[in-house]
Order: sequence, then C-alpha cells, then structure tokens
Amino acid sequence: MKKVIQFVLPLLALAAGIFVFVMLVKTKPKAKKKPVDHRGTLVETITVKSTSHNIDVRAHGTVAAEHLQIVSPEVGGRITWLNEDIEIGAHFTAKEKIARVDAREAYLAIQQQRAVVDSAKTALEIEQGRRNIALKEWKIMGGKKPTKGSLALRDPQMRTARMQIKSARSGLLRSQLTASKALIRAPFNGIVVSKSVSKRQLVMPGAPLIVLAGTDRFLVMVSVPLRRLEWINVPGINGVKGDGGSQVEVRQTVGEKYVVRVGKVIRMNAQLDPKGRMAQLIIAIDDPLRLDPKNKATAKTDLKPEQISKLPLLIGAFVSVRITGESVDKAIELPRLALRNGDMVYVLTKDHTLDIRKVTIFWRLPRSVLVRTGLKDGDKVIVSPVPVPIRGMKLRAADKSAKATPAPKTKKKPDASTLPGPATKTTKASGPAGAKSKVSVSKP
Repeated sequence: MKKVIQFVLPLLALAAGIFVFVMLVKTKPKAKKKPVDHRGTLVETITVKSTSHNIDVRAHGTVAAEHLQIVSPEVGGRITWLNEDIEIGAHFTAKEKIARVDAREAYLAIQQQRAVVDSAKTALEIEQGRRNIALKEWKIMGGKKPTKGSLALRDPQMRTARMQIKSARSGLLRSQLTASKALIRAPFNGIVVSKSVSKRQLVMPGAPLIVLAGTDRFLVMVSVPLRRLEWINVPGINGVKGDGGSQVEVRQTVGEKYVVRVGKVIRMNAQLDPKGRMAQLIIAIDDPLRLDPKNKATAKTDLKPEQISKLPLLIGAFVSVRITGESVDKAIELPRLALRNGDMVYVLTKDHTLDIRKVTIFWRLPRSVLVRTGLKDGDKVIVSPVPVPIRGMKLRAADKSAKATPAPKTKKKPDASTLPGPATKTTKASGPAGAKSKVSVSKP
C-alpha cells in the first residue's frame, strides 16, 4: 500500500501541473495589433526664397611696399652730419634731412666758377668797346656799312665772348648743383627698413645708406580664378574707370584678434600666376600704418569691435582679402548640408512626397551656395538625412513649433475667512435640581 501511494502521488502532482499550464495557456491575454503608421519618414525642411546677394571673392596674399628705395648720395665724400633718428623702424617724412656729405670742394668750385663768369663778362665788355671803335673808324672812312657778321665790326669775336659767358654760367650752375647734392633728403614718406651708414663714414656716389619703404600706400597681390573676374571691378577691365575698383577688406590674424584695413583694386597684372594660371590682382591700402589722423576710412566687416586689433599692418604680413563684387538678383542661398551628390537637393512636395532635383550652383560660400535654377520661391528643401531616398516616397515634415508644457496644477490654499468655525459637541448634564440643560463644549 505504501508503494502504491509513493507511485501515485508524483503522478497526481504532474497531472496538477499539466492542468494548471493548460489553463494558463487558455486564459492568457491576447495582444492587440497596433496599426501600421503610413504617415511617412520624418524630415526637417527649410523654405527657400530668392533675394539679392553681393558676390564676395576671397583670396590670400602678402603685404608689400609700393615704394622701396635705396637712399644713396650722388656725390662722394665724408659724412659730416647724420640724422640721429636714423634707425631701423624710424619714420621719415618727404624731404626730411637724412645726412650731409662734406661739400667744401663743391663750394670752392662755386667760387672759382663765379670768377670765371666775371672774367667772361669783362672780356665781353672789352670786345664791345673794340667793336664800337671799329664802327666809328668805318664811318670816318666813309665806306659802305659792312654786312652783318663781318670781321670789320668784330661780330665773331662778340659771339665768342657771349658763348664764354654762357659756358662760365653753366659751370657755376653745375657747381651749385653738386653742392646741393651734398644734403641727402628722404624722397617720400617712409620707414627705415635697413641701415648701412654711420657718422664720419667715407662714402662714394651710389653707396647705399638706408633702405626706405613708403608708408603712404601698401600693396597686396592676390591670385583669383579667371572665371571670377566678371564679378570684380578692375580699372581698365570690364569698362571700369580709374577709381572704380572694387572695395576690399584686408584682414590679418594676430592671436585672437584681427588687423583690419580697407583697400581697393587698382589694376591687374598682365601675366598669369605661373603656378595656378590665375589672374593676379593688385590691391592698394592707403595709410596702412594709420599715421594720418585725418584718415577715418573703415572697412565693412562682420567682426565685433572687441575683435579688431589696433596694431599696424606691416610689410610681409600674410593677409586674407574679401573683394566686394557685383550684386546678383533672384538668387537662392542654400546651406551646404542641403546638397546631395554635389548638385542635387531633396524637396518636400505639397503632396508630402519626395522630389529629387538638380540645381545650378553659380557661387560657393564658406557655409552655403547660391543657386540660380532648379528651385523656386516657397520650395521646402530637406536638410535632414533621408535613409533610402526614392522619388515619390511618403514624407512628413517635423513640427518645429514647440508646444508649451502646461504648468502643474497646485492646490489653492483656502482663504482663512472661508474656513468653518470650531466644531461644537452637545452633551446633556443634570443641574442641582435635576433639571436637564445643554452645555456647548468647544472641540479644537
């Protein structure tokens, strides 16, 4: 009997487990099917509109001096006086004295030539007296008046005397000119780039004293592609007159700030850049060191005032230039991330489907491009990624309008005046005479 029970009990437990499992399977909840979302792929779009744009040509170049001259003496001698300000980096104005060469020999030559002039004048006066005597003798003889230039009236001797005076005066002027060259002056407003002279130094004609760079104007030569010349005003090119060159913003990076100057395109080099076969434009910057207090020219820049440095623009600086070109009407500006495969864009149609279009890009900016054809005002261009772009696929635009989150509801505190008064409890009590009376007890 005990063995039967040991055999039956496991079977009963197994049967109970099977029964419970079957009941759980039969009574399990059924999942509801969620309807498939056929609204389309979610995309972000921008609405484009054609506007006017200024075409800006960007390039790089190096600053150079318009005038770079070696100042040297025209006469030889010893330096007797030297300007104390002659040092590298010193500024000089036009015709300012730089040095003086010993000119004592020139002054002696001047005195000598003055004596020669006086001697020639005396010879002419003597010859004039002889001519008068010859003319009187001729009249006394009663002969015919001699022809002009004859020896009888000493006309050849008179011409010789006059030519000797001219020669003596020319020699005097030559000596005076030599003496004036002893004083060396600055040929233009400039800054000393190098110096190779000292006081009491013996110099020869043409020996370099200093190298002076003009400060009135600096030049920047930049290379631009030939196809971009049609957007730039170059004097002598495209029918532009002398002062009608395009305005230029010249910018040099100095740490976290920028040295900004305003320039102008003044001419174009006749030779292409041998490396890139590009046109070479010459840009002029007036008063680059800001030495003229009357110069208030400022460049149109997108920099903030605190980003602009007050440092001067120096020769040899590597700068970036932005040339303001012609204005273009009815051009659409697109961000670069809207382009697909170079010149394709995705457009969300009115039917909320995908349209793939090819656009014509005529100008590229650092972060965007200008498009002429392929789009029209009001088109919605997709700027977000599309996983598998197929023309005509269903799309839906992202709603960029953020819904305001409702503020959490807070329970309003009741006004103290509206609170009910303290609750009262009525009890029965017996008086001394046993009479019943009502007593009100305040309940806190």
